[in-house]
Order: sequence, then structure tokens, then C-alpha cells
Amino acid sequence: MLGVGGSIMTVPLLRREGFEIKKCVQAANALTIPVAITGCCMYCFLGLKHHLGSNYVGYINITCFIWVTLSSFSGIYLIKRANIQIPDKAHSIIYIMLLVLVTLVMIV
Repeated sequence: MLGVGGSIMTVPLLRREGFEIKKCVQAANALTIPVAITGCCMYCFLGLKHHLGSNYVGYINITCFIWVTLSSFSGIYLIKRANIQIPDKAHSIIYIMLLVLVTLVMIV
């Protein structure tokens, strides 16, 4: 449930090449889109054989999908409007802490 995807490899590689963490995270996020679309299509297709209820398309709960999508776009909009400037070094430390947190959650 808490996969961090290709950013585990993309961000450190781009950082090593001298890019700002902001640009590295943007590149990793762009790479997430095709993975998410492929996964979503597969969950729809593979779950068509199983009838889980009227609120599902395959294995995907449409209500949850809509709420997650709306909250994601709302979060993006609010963060962009806040225009918070995080120094590159602090952003790097926060990124590593996020990866550690995700790892701990996955272990527990």
C-alpha cells in the first residue's frame, strides 16, 4: 500500500548528477503517472471476474478513488498557493526521513 516507486532510484541518481532536490522530486513524480495508470487499469481488468458490489469497477472502489483523487488535487493546489520555500538541504533531509518512515510503516 505504501510503495514509493521509482523515486527510490531516480532521486538519488539525479542528486548525484548535481540537480536540486526539487527538480529530482518533480522528475520522480512525473514517472509515477504511467505506473499508476497501468496499475489502475490492471486492477480494473483483473477484478472484472469478481463482483464486489455496485460501487466497484474491478477491484477499485469508485468512491475511494474519487476521494483520493480530489484530495490529491486539493493538496497540490493548496501547497502551490502557499508558495513555501524549503531550502535544498532541508528538503533532502525531509525526503530521507519520509523514506525511513515509509520503511518503518511497511515493517510494522
